[in-house]
Amino acid sequence: MSPLSLSASPSILLVEDDQMDVMNVQRELRKQHITVPLIHAKNGREALNLLRGENGETKIARPSLVMLDLNMPRLNGLELLKILRNDPEFNDLSVFIMTTSDLDTDRSGLAASA
Repeated sequence: MSPLSLSASPSILLVEDDQMDVMNVQRELRKQHITVPLIHAKNGREALNLLRGENGETKIARPSLVMLDLNMPRLNGLELLKILRNDPEFNDLSVFIMTTSDLDTDRSGLAASA
């Protein structure tokens, strides 16, 4: 594991536009006794701003894990993942992509990006 992949303290960046899904993730983390800080961004653009400290956002500490919704406004999950993988500062972040979509186009796009 490279030094870049280690955070000073563990945290999770949840990138999710649906408040009900945010509450579901919070509930499941509590059920599993996972008590690390959860930072929430409503879309990929907001997440990128938080990670980089851009557009008036204070830069957050590097998260241990990014939980990323696939379908979001402004900058969707696949677009954000592509940006992160092409950025030397973030290309080794652990990212889990989530979706509630049943569309074959969403799932095939996800597989093609993996």
